Amino acid sequence: MMRTRVRAVPASLAAVLLLCAAGAAGGRTAPAGTPGQMTSEVRAHVDRLASADAHERAEAAISLGQMEALAAAAVPALAALLGDTAPLERWRSNVGEDVAEALGNIGAQAVPRLVFALEDSDRVVRRNAVLALQRIKDPRILVPLARTARDADPAVRCEAVGALGMIGDVRVVGPMIVALDDDVSEVRMCAAAALGRVGDVRALFPLLAALRDSHAGVRSGVALALGSLDDRVAVVPLIPLLADDDAEVRASAVHALGMLKDESAVPGLIAAMGDTDMNVRKGSALALGQLRAAGALGFLVGALEGAPPALSVSLTWALGQITGEKFGNSPEKWQAWWGEQSRGEDEQ
Repeated sequence: MMRTRVRAVPASLAAVLLLCAAGAAGGRTAPAGTPGQMTSEVRAHVDRLASADAHERAEAAISLGQMEALAAAAVPALAALLGDTAPLERWRSNVGEDVAEALGNIGAQAVPRLVFALEDSDRVVRRNAVLALQRIKDPRILVPLARTARDADPAVRCEAVGALGMIGDVRVVGPMIVALDDDVSEVRMCAAAALGRVGDVRALFPLLAALRDSHAGVRSGVALALGSLDDRVAVVPLIPLLADDDAEVRASAVHALGMLKDESAVPGLIAAMGDTDMNVRKGSALALGQLRAAGALGFLVGALEGAPPALSVSLTWALGQITGEKFGNSPEKWQAWWGEQSRGEDEQ
């Protein structure tokens, strides 16, 4: 995912919290405060949100998120920190992302504030609002997220398209298809992944067209999406990607062809077993197993001799899928079995 430059934490965080909780933000009027009385436990965590220590603010947000709907009264104070970019010494990069997760956990009662935040002048606030909304199953968020898929900032567009894919509602497949033509390759990659998750047939031909994208990451994502759509119309257009200059694209193509399970892909997958990239060779073996390609047995047995361990596992799995036999990764046993099968066919 793209990284963007973000603003520093405001000098007086307590003042910002008070201002946003009162409903003022960037000259616009925020939604009315979330109904519900603030309990002493919620109040204690809200007070910690104003700490000068970033880790304490993050821990307070996490605690409120764990309370889920019981922390609804804290929504205004949490929403005020969506733009908090103070770094944290762990995998999540800043406080605002912890806040987004907390608001997402609180759920439906946070939706009005989060939708309001999608129009904020700060792209960090908008992005984190999207991250929160994608965790909430609520029909009110579909149109705002679809609109945010056209945001001026590519990182926000990418997150919005990804969120639509995670929600998986076919009513908003249109913005995802439009994003396949975005000027920024990262957004196109997000669109391909989203369309693969949704699996709507309307995406088939736009995805097929995107196989010609100039960016390898987009071609790779599109190939995987086509595999997820489970429409064999995609098989023939995918086969040329087995010769793509980019190894990741080739690996995605063999994976997609395995998912589609069409015998016309077998010759190309056998050829891909000779690829210079280990992931492509492993993926080809697995795909042949998924297809139960009896015509590839001799090649798979022969490839087992001297195969490195990582490839050997894929080969033996494929052989087991095709034959039902369980000889493990012993080339000798597979070769003996294959010799018997070949002699039996000759005698017939």
